Amino acid sequence: MGHDTTFKVDMNKWAQDGYLHLPKFYSHEFIDNIIENIERFRAEAGDEAYDPSGRANRVLHVHAGSPGIQKALLNPALNNVLTQLFSAKPVLWGTLLFDQGSEQIAHTDAPWFFVEPYGSMAGVWTALEDVHEDSGPLFLIPGTHKNALDVEGALKKNPELYAEVLAFRAKNISASTDPACWDLSKRVAEQCQLEWTNREGRQRFCIKKGDVVIWHQWMVHGGSPVNDVSRTRQSLISHWAANNSVAFDQHNYFLNYGRLDEKLALKLPMQDTAEGLYLKQKSHIISWVPPETFINTVEET
Repeated sequence: MGHDTTFKVDMNKWAQDGYLHLPKFYSHEFIDNIIENIERFRAEAGDEAYDPSGRANRVLHVHAGSPGIQKALLNPALNNVLTQLFSAKPVLWGTLLFDQGSEQIAHTDAPWFFVEPYGSMAGVWTALEDVHEDSGPLFLIPGTHKNALDVEGALKKNPELYAEVLAFRAKNISASTDPACWDLSKRVAEQCQLEWTNREGRQRFCIKKGDVVIWHQWMVHGGSPVNDVSRTRQSLISHWAANNSVAFDQHNYFLNYGRLDEKLALKLPMQDTAEGLYLKQKSHIISWVPPETFINTVEET
């Protein structure tokens, strides 16, 4: 499989850079097994598993619809690495499967997989094939995890929006239970997105089949432009959280920032298998949307 369960993470590098690149973490045989399970999943899902445009479709929570992929992700080698990063047991929260480059704008996962304490969530990017420079490689901006988003600071740049948020906060209610305010949380997310878009220092990862990249919950990352639409960039992304963390939804994150407590926490029922912990979720396909409209659908990711 590559690294065994005795692999030691350089925690100083993790703290400094906010990511790990693990070359040849998985053997080609292991990746081929994942691809076989993906093909089986698509065959069973039928026509809905395919994007009619033929480009950049994504499958959400494929681990929920494919026992083979779930078992592959809950492998001892990855479990070992994540356990070291979290100092706790890792829980498989969600998965994303891409055939081609996402061209996703710069963002962080934290608001949409928000957990406390800081650092108890991570994304894992697994290359299912060699990544060509023209296929829209993953990019990270090393070190950006050290500057967690200041929601209030971002809002103060838009006084009218800030006033609306303060009016909501005066109600002292949970944003997740009031659909009327969800549009407001989306507009706050759009304002916050501006804080990530223009960050400099992008590092592209033209990595090899079987390589793994792991990033911190606050790492700014995204997908580079696809220069050659005929090229695939098959990848499997998984999101993980520590089993002892507390999670909150994005609406409360953006509207009740700075005062989140357990009464606003999400209920994330964890299921246990012989391989490890995971969250059972519905598996479905969403066609990719243009980058400029991403922020309006991000709550689905």
